[in-house]
Amino acid sequence: MNYKYKCIAIDDEPLALSLIEAYIKKTPELEFAGAYSNAMQAMEKISTGSIDIVFSDINMPGMSGIELAKILPEHTFVIFITAFQEYALDGFKVDAVDYLLKPVQYVDFRKATFKAVRYINSMQFASEKRYLTIRSNYQIIKIDTDDIIYVEAVKDYMKVVTKQREYLTLVTLKQIIKSLPDLEFVKVHRSFVVNISQIKVLTTDGLIIGKRIIPVSESMKGHILNILNSK
Repeated sequence: MNYKYKCIAIDDEPLALSLIEAYIKKTPELEFAGAYSNAMQAMEKISTGSIDIVFSDINMPGMSGIELAKILPEHTFVIFITAFQEYALDGFKVDAVDYLLKPVQYVDFRKATFKAVRYINSMQFASEKRYLTIRSNYQIIKIDTDDIIYVEAVKDYMKVVTKQREYLTLVTLKQIIKSLPDLEFVKVHRSFVVNISQIKVLTTDGLIIGKRIIPVSESMKGHILNILNSK
């Protein structure tokens, strides 16, 4: 039996919520896992880590869809469904897979679903094969994750530093994290993700990796010490 991608719908408009629920149930690749009238109600279900796709309105009382997207688990993807076109840029800034305007037609819902499924599968495939696939300098490059020392956010770019060279790619840190093996990399600072195998020396200034001192957020110092003590 083929895997079904677990989905929830969030919308404070009952008719819109019922429509998305019906679309999910109509789509063979999807499994309906719940409908919620606001983001706060949905958080308990999302926090289990079992949800693949969230179909969410943006303009809702309490927590907005944008605020929700910022705290989703790394492997949960969001498709926004809203009546307001002006939110599109904000939606893509939080790595929304797609952005659909109400009233949503099933053909558009289906296209967005396929896009999300392809994205999920590509992330899983990259992790299984132990390489990170990026676009850099007009080329598609596959990097063995064992070769990655750290990744640094530099303005709108990500700098991927490997044992051989450095690459700049126009993606977000969140997208990079989704493509890396969970147990082998750790986000030590809002701008840095480090290969755990490279964590060897921690000072008051940060991690010493080669000739570079990488800052470590206060909330992560205890975790880094635990990593060092376990080696």
